[in-house]
Amino acid sequence: MVKRQVKWGLMCWVLFVFTSPAYELGLLHWLDQLGFALVGPANPSKTQTMITITDFGDPTFVHIAAIVIMAVLIWSRHFTDCIWIGIVNLPGYLLVTACKYTVLRPRPSGRLYNIGGYSFPSGHTFATVALVMSVVILLWPYVKHKWILVVVSAVWILTIMYSRVYLHAHYLSDVMAGMWLAMGWVLLANALKMKIKYYQR
Repeated sequence: MVKRQVKWGLMCWVLFVFTSPAYELGLLHWLDQLGFALVGPANPSKTQTMITITDFGDPTFVHIAAIVIMAVLIWSRHFTDCIWIGIVNLPGYLLVTACKYTVLRPRPSGRLYNIGGYSFPSGHTFATVALVMSVVILLWPYVKHKWILVVVSAVWILTIMYSRVYLHAHYLSDVMAGMWLAMGWVLLANALKMKIKYYQR
């Protein structure tokens, strides 16, 4: 199980690493244009809805949610899980910051709401995927109908990704890169947690 998570985690990071030079070489232009075509056309009511939705993926909001979850875990005396979810969701975001200031990709033109900073990878996507995946991992042993958990989680992540592209805050390759980076991070962090728990037996 640990080896499988390490394998999939590293595979996600390979996909992430491929995305940056592929964008710089112009190999993903078709994908980014396809992304804008799929989410359009824009209209005022849809734009307002997407702004509301995208705020739930804001890293600040997501990190506050992570802190609330940590408080619940402390109250229920799940201290190891509390520390793990904190590391995954709070210091983990430094990965996004480092990548943004390394790649320095400008955001798309025609943005539908005010936002600064760099585009690659999507911080909203990374924060959302990291939180959702870490919560799914914690709930997995206790949920009977696991497919419901998977479907709800996937829909929420894809909705945040959709909102970022629709608002022209990101290219499709940005949100995909944010997803790959977060998935790899969470899977590798969970593999490490499982390894530590194994040696603590």
